[in-house]
Amino acid sequence: MAKWNGTVMEQAKQDFAGAKPVIDFQLCRWKRIEESLLQKLMDFSREVVSENAASHAMNQFWGEEGMLSTEFDDEASFARFFDWFVFDYRRSNRSRRIIERFNDTQLHILTEDERVLLSDWLSARMGFYEVTSVKPGMEVVLTDVFTGNSIRVPEKSVSQTLHKYDLIFTRPLKVFGIHSFSVAGLVIPRSWKQYIESAVRYELARFRRWYPEAGYDELFRNRAYRFNRLLIKILLERGRPSIRTTSGEEFIMSRAWYEVIDPEGVIDTLSKLPDLKLERHERDQDGNPVSATWAWFYPLSNGDLPYVGSLILGEIRLQKGYLSLQCLSRERLENGKRLLGESIADMVRHRLDDYAAPPLYGLIKQTPVDIEKTARSLSPEVEEAMGRFLASYYRRWMDEPVESLGGRSPRNACENDEGRRQVIELLKLIENMEDKKRRAGEPFIEVNSIRRELGLPEEE
Repeated sequence: MAKWNGTVMEQAKQDFAGAKPVIDFQLCRWKRIEESLLQKLMDFSREVVSENAASHAMNQFWGEEGMLSTEFDDEASFARFFDWFVFDYRRSNRSRRIIERFNDTQLHILTEDERVLLSDWLSARMGFYEVTSVKPGMEVVLTDVFTGNSIRVPEKSVSQTLHKYDLIFTRPLKVFGIHSFSVAGLVIPRSWKQYIESAVRYELARFRRWYPEAGYDELFRNRAYRFNRLLIKILLERGRPSIRTTSGEEFIMSRAWYEVIDPEGVIDTLSKLPDLKLERHERDQDGNPVSATWAWFYPLSNGDLPYVGSLILGEIRLQKGYLSLQCLSRERLENGKRLLGESIADMVRHRLDDYAAPPLYGLIKQTPVDIEKTARSLSPEVEEAMGRFLASYYRRWMDEPVESLGGRSPRNACENDEGRRQVIELLKLIENMEDKKRRAGEPFIEVNSIRRELGLPEEE
């Protein structure tokens, strides 16, 4: 972590005051007023806060682990710090925040419009928000994870980078009846949500020992730095709560692609392996192989046959000159590649491995994503095969044991209210991953089709 100095402060000031883009032409004037007020707040903070107090604030915000780490030694991290510093920091419980001191002494230098903004910003606070709706290039709708309150944020560029059900730690700023993102925003893995909910509720219970009537607004205005340090701790220790397979590996869509030299030999050999079950085999009118699909089950013994609910490790597809092995973890993929290497190595040529997982942690991006550049160069045949794999996998998944559901299948879990709630939350995590693939031009599954099958309400 970089030490406090004037150069860093000046750079962070520039980032803090000017990091957000213009929303659209008719809102230009409002954005100029917003940026002018932020600039005045930053200038005021330089005048009234000593370097000693600023250093104390940095230690409080980052904690020892964050201060020693180089992962947060960048301009964006300092901009996040200054957002909290201006809006929330107090040296002690008897101290006033910088924005409050500014309101007490600087109203005479503000325009009438700036005074309106400042009045709203005095109550602005950090919070954890779920992206419940995205209209790329237009707006996003955020819902507070703890209060359920929703706000509309009409920002063009940010709406092109966020995805439905993203989880964000941010401070929305009210700007003449609408909301804007502050530069404090962080996109957090959705798989952290349950852990964060528990931590925030625990912190609220502790806070109420001193302030019995306090709610989430008071908690986040006074303890936002503790949640920043919590996120840092999770990130640095890599103790990320994550969705896992039934055998405990991290859930990552993993694929291996092979060029097929001898399709007849592949079909004959794989169909004889005891842990593979041939599910489909099609030939053309001349008897030539067109496609074949095998389910790869957990190793069976004593001549047992695969049964409903058996642990499926992956799926193998043969079609039009290529073979794909598709699994839900890196470990399963490596084991599957060894299985194919031992049985059909002379009949196929390995071409590439492909992994898809949700991002771990990141800033809310202020620049649009170029879909054309991020989309994978997949042939129509490969896209079709991947799409069929996803549909086939999730059809089986609904009746497979899921660790996060206590070993119940999603269909069984939906038989009671608590189980339905858990499945609804799990499907949001899946939809978040699928939306990232959709926006990147990759094959994806429509999660509402799963909701319909399970009798759950569809999402817009």
